[in-house]
Amino acid sequence: MVQDRQITLKEAAGILGVKEGTIRYWANRGRLLTNRTPGGHRRFYLSEIRALSQRPQSLSASEPHKLEEEALTKVQQQMPVSELVQEEWFLRMPVEVRTRFRLLGRHLLVLFVRWTLAIGDTGSIEEEARMVGFHHGTEMARGGSPLADSLAALVFFRNAVLDSLSYDTWRKIIEINDQVMVGIVKAHEEFEG
Repeated sequence: MVQDRQITLKEAAGILGVKEGTIRYWANRGRLLTNRTPGGHRRFYLSEIRALSQRPQSLSASEPHKLEEEALTKVQQQMPVSELVQEEWFLRMPVEVRTRFRLLGRHLLVLFVRWTLAIGDTGSIEEEARMVGFHHGTEMARGGSPLADSLAALVFFRNAVLDSLSYDTWRKIIEINDQVMVGIVKAHEEFEG
């Protein structure tokens, strides 16, 4: 997999035609994955920014956001936090990777909503899902987590999402989840290879 180019906050805002504060807000809410430079500056993944820029404007801007928030609330209510902190893979996960894990969860919810509402083309959503998985797998591998832990984390989150949504959406969630898994495996292969 080709390394995804990272861009600055200013570049991301320019591509999307929004203010830098909007990009910061989305990143803080977990809607955009970021990395931090050693100096603390945010870097955004170009593929993700491009995919976001290609969303159709026919839906109101608040509709996907409202669904994302509803899904997040349901997942948070359903997710057994007491079980999460007892999971062996979670206990082995470095603390700094746990933050990225939470951001991955938010980002996956955005992808699930986009996929369910058919926002964007199928190919770009699937590619974005693979990139999210790749970034997550890279973070986990760098933190010393084995592939099995990376996949266990994804399955735990996916099951929490499935438990909070209606059965008729499950197939779509699983389809996107499969793409994330492919990205995780590729990241571990590249890190170990």
